Amino acid sequence: MGHLYQSFRGYLSRADGPKKDLSDPTGNTLYAADIYWRPDWAEMVLDLALCNTYRDLAKFEAEGRPPLSLKVDAVTVASNEADPRAAAPASMKFGSKGGEWKPEPEYTVPLAELLPAIDAGKPVTVARKSYLSAKEN
Repeated sequence: MGHLYQSFRGYLSRADGPKKDLSDPTGNTLYAADIYWRPDWAEMVLDLALCNTYRDLAKFEAEGRPPLSLKVDAVTVASNEADPRAAAPASMKFGSKGGEWKPEPEYTVPLAELLPAIDAGKPVTVARKSYLSAKEN
């Protein structure tokens, strides 16, 4: 259904520290003078994003639109609507800023097509991926 905007996620989550610049013969790190590289901030930002995602999921549930699945930053909801924006819970905010969601029509699939796989025990995200892969071929 949507994606949480993650422009800084990869940048902030380098737990092993700044990467070495292989082109630098002196061995200086690429981010040696980077005041914004803070592993403690990275963990806080990622934890806050995760908490806010779970808060959003609780709102969707309270609105009667329980999520079928959550995978990293993508949530799947069931709807009779083919348009992801029309299918979205009322409290879902769209955009490209932190905490906003992006609809992805290319991942919209008829739930009836997924039900046999879901009933067989496949996770929703796996069933959707299998359906979309089969549709491409």
